[in-house]
Amino acid sequence: MPHVFYLAPTGPGVGLTSVTIGLVRALDRVGLRVHFFKPIGQPHAGDAGPERSTGILRQTMRLNPPVPIALGRAEQLMSEGNQDILMEEVVGLFQQTAADADVVIVEGLVHTPQATLRRPTEHAYCRELGCRSDFGGRAGAQ
Repeated sequence: MPHVFYLAPTGPGVGLTSVTIGLVRALDRVGLRVHFFKPIGQPHAGDAGPERSTGILRQTMRLNPPVPIALGRAEQLMSEGNQDILMEEVVGLFQQTAADADVVIVEGLVHTPQATLRRPTEHAYCRELGCRSDFGGRAGAQ
């Protein structure tokens, strides 16, 4: 079973994509079999194409992370009370990713005022994946 690290941003614009890609590359350079997993996609305004971190890592490294679950699908499942189905899909994609890895870096969602998926959802799938995590608070929050 690989070590699983969950990266959770403290807010929008804090550099989650940069930190994620840097960590994946650093672990790869020291010889670890590192894989990347973004359970739920979160497109940036103006993006047309694959989820940003997934796309960059596919282009710059020999990684082929699965396509994340669409944010709209995840929100729909949650609003219909189908969290179990969402968890099954997340775990299934994770198992594809983690097959021969020493380490899996899992990238979380950026929480915005309009976001309907909240930290409890991420805590649930993080627990299912066996993540070591640090859920930081919003900068300046008390």
